[in-house]
Amino acid sequence: MEILSEIKGTGVTTKGVTGVSHRVLADLGNEFSILMDMPIVDIEEYGGTLLAIAIQRMREGNVTIALGMMGSLAPFGC
Repeated sequence: MEILSEIKGTGVTTKGVTGVSHRVLADLGNEFSILMDMPIVDIEEYGGTLLAIAIQRMREGNVTIALGMMGSLAPFGC
């Protein structure tokens, strides 16, 4: 999850980000449902204020998308 990478200030493939990502998905469900459907208050209770704010901004379109390496998109400004 690029959002977790931005919050942690590390790369997407680092152990810290992948470990947290796997725990979040195991506990809360699939990534699409977390990003699009889960109530922000539930995300905040589980993952903290920064994660909740980042997902809320993504839902509102208040992020800047920059072309990343190898054509991937990475959200910035969360």
